[in-house]
Amino acid sequence: MALFNADGAIVRSPIQTEQTRELGFDGEDDHFVLLQGDVVSTESGYFLGERITGNPKYVVLNSSCDLVPNRRKCASLARVKEVRESEEKTGAKLDLLLRFKRSDSMYLPVLPNDRPGCSVT
Repeated sequence: MALFNADGAIVRSPIQTEQTRELGFDGEDDHFVLLQGDVVSTESGYFLGERITGNPKYVVLNSSCDLVPNRRKCASLARVKEVRESEEKTGAKLDLLLRFKRSDSMYLPVLPNDRPGCSVT
């Protein structure tokens, strides 16, 4: 867990548009708003036709080149769910995630905007 929680191991600071512009990677044909792997919060997400509310977080799955404005109408998102310290079997859940025993979930460290008492997202 210490390795995955280390600064920059899984989660890193966002790449800002200004940085890419200075390096020449933000031209007219490749202006981006989102990148693959960005963590976003939106109430515009749906799961099996049902709108998800409550300020949920997601990881953007689409390739960055598909996220350039006017290329696609929708983006695929993976839901981020917090594991709370107060939940039953928190240790067992973390054990499964850290040993890659789940094919439908992955470990993310606590994110900067997570609520207090969050062990992992």
